[in-house]
Amino acid sequence: AADLRAIPNQGTRQDYAYARGFELLRADPLAFVGKGLKEMNDLWAGNFTAEERFTRGYTHGLVPASHLLASITLDDTLYLLLVPLAIIGLFAAPRHPLRGYVVAWALTNFALAFAFFAVTRFRLAVLFFLLPYAAWTLLNLGSLWRNLTLRSNESGRDKSRPYRESGRDKSCPYRVAVAAILIIGFLVANLPSYPLAETAQGVTEWGKQQHLVAGDALFASGDLQGAAREYNQADQSLAETQTARANLDIHSGDLATAQQLVVAIDPAYWGHYLILGAIARAQHADPTPAFGSRVVRDNYAAASEWAWTHFTSTMSCDLQVGDEGQDMGEVRGFGLSEVDSGQRYRWSVQPSVALRLCPATSSTTLTLRLRGYRPAPLPSPTVSVSVAGVNVGNVNLSATWQDYTIAIPAAVAAKTSEGTIIELSSSTFVPGGSDPRLLGFMLAAAHLGGK
Repeated sequence: AADLRAIPNQGTRQDYAYARGFELLRADPLAFVGKGLKEMNDLWAGNFTAEERFTRGYTHGLVPASHLLASITLDDTLYLLLVPLAIIGLFAAPRHPLRGYVVAWALTNFALAFAFFAVTRFRLAVLFFLLPYAAWTLLNLGSLWRNLTLRSNESGRDKSRPYRESGRDKSCPYRVAVAAILIIGFLVANLPSYPLAETAQGVTEWGKQQHLVAGDALFASGDLQGAAREYNQADQSLAETQTARANLDIHSGDLATAQQLVVAIDPAYWGHYLILGAIARAQHADPTPAFGSRVVRDNYAAASEWAWTHFTSTMSCDLQVGDEGQDMGEVRGFGLSEVDSGQRYRWSVQPSVALRLCPATSSTTLTLRLRGYRPAPLPSPTVSVSVAGVNVGNVNLSATWQDYTIAIPAAVAAKTSEGTIIELSSSTFVPGGSDPRLLGFMLAAAHLGGK
């Protein structure tokens, strides 16, 4: 891919790609055949974990049972019924010019899948054309069965059978045999991948993990005992449940139990490091190694959202945004920490983001260190600032780092006794194909202080 990007002319690039492709084919033709067979299997065989199935996380109870049941019914089961019925229809229905086009279209997709690549959803283009033949078979099942069982007795045949045409009866046994071979081959290829066990597991885990969802809701409302009861009914083998239980222990002040639980959390799961960081923070140690770990950074969107809804705020009046040890759980809707000329910061990656600071007083001002880069010809963004749900001002950002100070009205400050939630909204842009992030503005620091 890098070689192709270095060639500016499309024609030259295409010639190079063809030459390189044929070179690889001559070097290892068996690898090409193996790849082609795999692609054909991906096209025609069932694949429960295909991206378009949206089943990622089903073993952890993250996929709704309704989705899994609809998927196995309207995708897998329908597919297993549709194709055999369509094969029967293609062989038994009255002759029609369009049948040849349908067969040619199916064979073309076979060939293209072998030569190039395919995923499960590509077969929909063929299934749409098979639907009429499957419907025809359903409408004529009785007649087809009578003709099949009585064809050796001319007097006993159904003279009105749909496929009775001049000169075709002699080939009937052969057509039946070919259709049977195709149907058996299709079922042999697809029945082993029928996701009955996976669906059952996903539905079961979804049911169990609803206790985790209920526990999170009770935790957010301050009902720690209720949260504990719900967490204990969730699947205790899953990292999500273990993380929630350990966080509840930290919140309750039971660090010893939390330290025991964190050992069981899979280190490949970001929750392991969030709990380690939360324990370090509770012990007044440096949580940066845990919060800044690679696993957390690779899953920062999910990890930071969970920390926002589960961590107890540090109630700091000075927040250095981009400092993993300080801002985890205090910011929401931001991207990874970056550095600009020694200045650590985070981009906002949602149209509306938030941060959490200490309670405000009647004479409090909010100071934000912001930068609003935009590529030409886009104008610099304007950030709308709200505190406790009330707009307190708008700032027009500069392309360089600037400090912006906004006074917080006493009536608004009175609503922040349990902490100040600051919401920042702005327009967004996408830098380009190599950077598809939705970016708003850069935030480096936030400070609440007196006038």
